[in-house]
Amino acid sequence: MEFLPLEFSDKNSKKTLPQLKPLEPCAATTLEITKDQFDAIVQNRLTSNSRYASLMNFQVDAEKRFARSVGEASAVLSRLEDLQQKRDERNRIFLAIKDNSATREERQIYDKSKNLEKELEALYKKEQQLSADAEKNYEKVDKAKAALKEHDVKTFQSHVYELDGKYFKLGGGTVTLVQPEHEDPTVVGAAWVGFFLRDAKLNKLQTPRVMGLIKRYVQAVPESNPDHKAIKNCLTLLTEKPKVSRYEFCNAVRLTLSENNCRKFCSIFNELMQDEGCKRDLSYSMDPEEAFIQSVEDKRSHHHGNPVLRREAANIFKKCSKQERQWLSHRVPASDLDKPANTDNKSEQKPGQRNNKRKRDYGQDYHGNSRGYHTQQFTQPRNNGFQPSFPGPGQLPNFPLPAQQNNSQRGGYSGGRGRGRGGHQGRDQRKN
Repeated sequence: MEFLPLEFSDKNSKKTLPQLKPLEPCAATTLEITKDQFDAIVQNRLTSNSRYASLMNFQVDAEKRFARSVGEASAVLSRLEDLQQKRDERNRIFLAIKDNSATREERQIYDKSKNLEKELEALYKKEQQLSADAEKNYEKVDKAKAALKEHDVKTFQSHVYELDGKYFKLGGGTVTLVQPEHEDPTVVGAAWVGFFLRDAKLNKLQTPRVMGLIKRYVQAVPESNPDHKAIKNCLTLLTEKPKVSRYEFCNAVRLTLSENNCRKFCSIFNELMQDEGCKRDLSYSMDPEEAFIQSVEDKRSHHHGNPVLRREAANIFKKCSKQERQWLSHRVPASDLDKPANTDNKSEQKPGQRNNKRKRDYGQDYHGNSRGYHTQQFTQPRNNGFQPSFPGPGQLPNFPLPAQQNNSQRGGYSGGRGRGRGGHQGRDQRKN
């Protein structure tokens, strides 16, 4: 027989995945906002992002240079226009001088404007230079705005800008919501104290319930804070030792509280330690699975409960009012309350207990006679077929003598008088 090599093929195991596209920011829409909203958004980004602050400063400087160059160019252009008017006036005076129609004042003006052409030529060059500088500065402003917009959209998914005295926001996110990256440590600290001093039952703490609050506090408190390590130790304890006891975890929480709150926390904890049940709960694990197994091993889980209460609650549950049923449901599992009531008020047979109501079956003796007391009365003697005869008057009964009795007959014959091996008749005969 030829054996072919085994080949693995995942053609049939591959499943067609749905076409999932990567998430993108909200559609870019332009929304007009107020100046206060614009100032609040800009101020928040200036303080929270250094790159945004640098790009904003670069844009402001470019706008200032552009405005200055435009102002200088405008001043030169205005001066140039004035000189051009003077040049036109000088040309008119020149024609009047040729016609001998020019006045004395006009001749004086003409004489003073001899250097007008040189001045015009210098202004033309200066105006061209300033115009070129203004164009370059305008390009720098555009580049600064584009860089700031690109950074805004990439970092904040929105961009705010001013145009003609109005303010706009480009992007699909919210406008008025202030959403800092980290929570306020004071707010999270108040929630931390409120949870451990008022809300939580220290003897019932579980990791899933406290993990979210611990992560919030770790992220809210900066690493530069000297008390950050104490909070981080609580998180490390639950991650590296997931089956840590509630006692050990509470001891770590104690180190995260202020002096006054720590005193209150220890008072609550020590009061629980006075109760044996709470003390046992505090020795259980913070992990829900491990804590349940420990409670089962100690026969203290909620499924065990009080057996008397569970039995009696099942008997009277249907007779109780709605409020009373609610009270019982807090103390007795629902599976017990659904059981039918035990109306005979007799104790239930425990597993492995012998049922005394069963009929006993003793089988048969070696003569084939049934040994059960539930059978008919005995009609057969225990000897080997001996039938006693009762004589008439003046005759003795034919009871066998003691020497003639075998081991099965020495107790007298057996009839309907009893089941014992020795009857009183045999005892009376032996005494005689």
